[in-house]
Amino acid sequence: MKILSITIPEELRAAADQAVASGRFATVSEYIATLIRQDQQPEDERTQSLLLQRMQAGPATDLTDAHFDRVRMRIDAEVAKRRLP
Repeated sequence: MKILSITIPEELRAAADQAVASGRFATVSEYIATLIRQDQQPEDERTQSLLLQRMQAGPATDLTDAHFDRVRMRIDAEVAKRRLP
């Protein structure tokens, strides 16, 4: 195994630490290695992998107008936030 030293912005390090804290990864090194492996997958394999993950995530639920209303509200709030100076 080789050692790789990288410099990343604080927010990316925080995201890596959060991925570990959530229990999805044992270490930041494992998280980075997973990202590199995913990047090496051809696009169609990556898409298939993501689809399989979603299919195994649990039963589907019907989308209602209320779901779309919540999405629209979040988008509107994000757009408004980005318009502020």
